[in-house]
Amino acid sequence: MKLEGLTVLLTGSNGTLGKELIPLLRAKGAKLLLPSHSDFPVEDILVVNEYARENRFDVIIHTAAWTDVPGAEKRKNHQKVIECNIEGTGNMKYIAGIHEAKLIYISTDYVYSGVDGCYDVKAPTKPTTFYGFTKLAGESFVDIKKDMVIRTS
Repeated sequence: MKLEGLTVLLTGSNGTLGKELIPLLRAKGAKLLLPSHSDFPVEDILVVNEYARENRFDVIIHTAAWTDVPGAEKRKNHQKVIECNIEGTGNMKYIAGIHEAKLIYISTDYVYSGVDGCYDVKAPTKPTTFYGFTKLAGESFVDIKKDMVIRTS
């Protein structure tokens, strides 16, 4: 994907993956919007919508997520995990639609059962963790004809 001259909204830019992507995206000539979670909580549609009104972007790379897998399995955290991984992704798709921007959603191999390994894109999904379920549910917002899902491990 050619990024030179495009504005990229990178969610989760303070996370492990986000920090690694910043220099790579800059090297490709992208202009970056790097809001912090405190300024841009992806799960808060009112804040997200206001940000989208104030900023223009061509691409959203959505790396923001609840990534503490053991913590995600604890019932007391389920609502927060849902808000971040499912509702937050829906909010990113919503603002992508406002700007006709491409959405690149960073998902996980936890959407698979974990039994076989070496999964390809056509392998059936069958998450066995709450975390995997929420990331798969987030994938449902992505238009695979226009957008992209990247499943990391």
